[in-house]
Amino acid sequence: HKPVVSSVSIPCPKGNILFLGRLSKEKGVDHLLHAWRLVNHQGRKLVIAGDGPEAGALKALSHTLILENVEFVGFLGKDAQREAWSQTAFSVIPSIWSEPFPLTFLESWSQARTFVANRLGAMAEVVREGKDGFLSEPFAEKSLADRIQLLINTPDACTTMGQAGHQRILTEFHKGLWLRKMNDVFQKVVLSP
Repeated sequence: HKPVVSSVSIPCPKGNILFLGRLSKEKGVDHLLHAWRLVNHQGRKLVIAGDGPEAGALKALSHTLILENVEFVGFLGKDAQREAWSQTAFSVIPSIWSEPFPLTFLESWSQARTFVANRLGAMAEVVREGKDGFLSEPFAEKSLADRIQLLINTPDACTTMGQAGHQRILTEFHKGLWLRKMNDVFQKVVLSP
């Protein structure tokens, strides 16, 4: 079986930085906004795509911190997400809880985009540091800012690391492989004596 992968956007190494997800406390977007004020964004835009209970508070925080180049775009449908990815250099996954297996990193890799995430939960186990993503220390805005800055300063790394992540989608994380593995487990459970 060949993996089914959505169309991949052309790399945009000097593009925007994207957060795509629900705007709720555990997603850590407030930490991302505090980190953004420490970043020399070099004209890049931080795009916050999503909606949720923290939307108003996060917009107010952005205003209070007098942040430049932050855009809240709300919930994006599939076509709008494709457009956002086409203008994105890399994404940020600032979750502050140990997500067992967040799909947002697979979404980044499926678009051949690398990401910065907190060293928590599955992220700490899946990411090959400096090869297909960067990990920052949780609850440490300076660490998150430093990793974002590193990717802004080295746009070629965005392309290389994004392609490495996309390769992992093709070889390790595609639906066909997961279905085969689940079927193997099912067969062992059903057929075991």
